[in-house]
Amino acid sequence: MLFGLWHVLPSLRPAAAEPAPTRVFGHSVLGAAVADVRRRGGSLPAPMGLHRAVNGLGCLAGFLLR
Repeated sequence: MLFGLWHVLPSLRPAAAEPAPTRVFGHSVLGAAVADVRRRGGSLPAPMGLHRAVNGLGCLAGFLLR
């Protein structure tokens, strides 16, 4: 939940691609997934890789939609 709340302020800017509730929900789900990967794996490289992959897919989608 904290991961989702961390992304509230950027989503309130006029140029935000998605509304704040959608962004907070999506980031909260991602935060829970990353926390679960961390809990199961017991180390940081796997959740860091998951976070990087999700960010990379978002950048790629934005590039392709331009």
